Amino acid sequence: MLDIFKNKDKSPVREARNRAQQIATDPAQLKTLVEGTYVRLRGMKSDREALNDFKVKINTFIRMIKAYFSGDYHNIPYASILLAITGLVYFVMPLDI
Repeated sequence: MLDIFKNKDKSPVREARNRAQQIATDPAQLKTLVEGTYVRLRGMKSDREALNDFKVKINTFIRMIKAYFSGDYHNIPYASILLAITGLVYFVMPLDI
């Protein structure tokens, strides 16, 4: 198991990372996560530039993850892909609320 976090507590980030590791091995779960991310993004309405920049970055994560798992792009370490998935997990299902 890839351990990219040193802290062994049950923090929300650790829980999101554990969930991301499961999702990364299951294409159906990954598709569900991406769809959930799109739903969450569509629900965020604002004219603020910062929010729009955030949405662009999340969409970039999604494109990168899709390209990695489709085999179109592998110039990125798996740990970085796992971190991107972790970010999406936390965005869709905040674990500290």
